[in-house]
Amino acid sequence: MVAIVALANFIVFAPVIRETPLRVPIGIVFVLFAPGYALVAAFFPERGERGAETTAFETDARSESNRLDPRFWNAPWPTRIDGIERVAYAVGTSLVVVPLIAVSLDLTPWGIRLVPFMTAVSMFTLITTAVATARRWTVPAAERFRVPYRSWLATGRATLFDTRADATLNLLLIGAVVLAIGSVGYAATVLPQDDEFSAIYLLSEDGEFEADDYPTDLEAGENAEVTVGIDNREDRTVNYTVVVVEQDIESNGNDTIVADQLELDRFDVRIAAGESAEFGYELEPTMTGENVRIIWLLYLDEPPDDPSISNANRYVSLTMDGEATAENTTESVAG
Repeated sequence: MVAIVALANFIVFAPVIRETPLRVPIGIVFVLFAPGYALVAAFFPERGERGAETTAFETDARSESNRLDPRFWNAPWPTRIDGIERVAYAVGTSLVVVPLIAVSLDLTPWGIRLVPFMTAVSMFTLITTAVATARRWTVPAAERFRVPYRSWLATGRATLFDTRADATLNLLLIGAVVLAIGSVGYAATVLPQDDEFSAIYLLSEDGEFEADDYPTDLEAGENAEVTVGIDNREDRTVNYTVVVVEQDIESNGNDTIVADQLELDRFDVRIAAGESAEFGYELEPTMTGENVRIIWLLYLDEPPDDPSISNANRYVSLTMDGEATAENTTESVAG
């Protein structure tokens, strides 16, 4: 369990390794097996044979005579489970424990984010592993549960390579399984994912922050403060660049034409994965008219020489009538 926790954290956070398909199978084992297995091991440190007094009644629970026997209802809870039961209980217990950890994190200031989630699941697994280890060492050696690695290897070697034909077929089967797992891992880690994104938004303050009541009817030379927020869901630390531009726009049917554009400001913001940043911005338009808008263009990389809505990763705009819009910039300016 310690090795699984260490390997999972290494694969998730290592700069190059985290982009490989290994992240999927190790992540599945880390989330859906390790926490439950450690907890089950803490409860059941003995080997798989059950107590004789319990087994006698469990094997024939449907017997009318056993049901009438008071010993049947007072039989002790089984304290021994075998390997297959451990695996089943580990998965089922993980499906209970991990959501509880996530709900608990959601009630904290950290929220359900990658770093707090990995830390919480890792700490739970390591603590329960320590408890399971201590309990297992209190059991006599003859009754102590052990994972039979050596017998598994010997059985697997004998089964896979019994004859040359069997060895060839089994190797082909193993290759097919590895190829299938690799394909799924590639699709899950290399292909574009919808759950990685960045967002930029505006807030106003009237006793408390809210996405409403933005400063309106500002003339040239007047100023007001708004709060600009950036949310990093890129699963990595990003050095953002924000370019603030002022535009005089004209409407031509369904199209919006930029008649004039002036860059007001630009600044850099470094935000860790899963974190957000909010900061005040002094809004001071220099153009006059009803068709003036201020746009905050968000770039994950170095901005181009001609920053605009069409080449920004994300943007949020505020027109002088107080309407704020945040759009994904895969569309054209006219869109």
